[in-house]
Amino acid sequence: MVVGCTTPSLPPPLETPDPVAVPPTAAWLVGIWLPDATPADVDRGACASGQPIEYGADGISRFWEGDARWRLQGNRLIETIISANQDIIDPQELGVGTTSRTRLWRIGPNEAAWRQGGKWLRMLRCPPPV
Repeated sequence: MVVGCTTPSLPPPLETPDPVAVPPTAAWLVGIWLPDATPADVDRGACASGQPIEYGADGISRFWEGDARWRLQGNRLIETIISANQDIIDPQELGVGTTSRTRLWRIGPNEAAWRQGGKWLRMLRCPPPV
């Protein structure tokens, strides 16, 4: 359990979970992740779709709509948009300078969950590019 945070009823894991609750760390988050993963994504085939999010060790996340600066504060993922494709996203919603704060739960070594709009979303780590 993350100190100072209540662990909610998380969705069922897609893969083998950690044997005990482990808080997310920046080192763990670094990599390429498939957001909004479903049981059908366990094979990681969707990782080549262009939809994954890359969390870089440099503190920059890269995603289909643009780039953001990211950091973890406990289990809160804080991202501030630094560039955005205005043809894809609404600048009022995710414009440059917009900051989002999302609670992130580590489910396992390659799986995470967070809530958005009252709905559970899961993400799975993609294999490194070859």
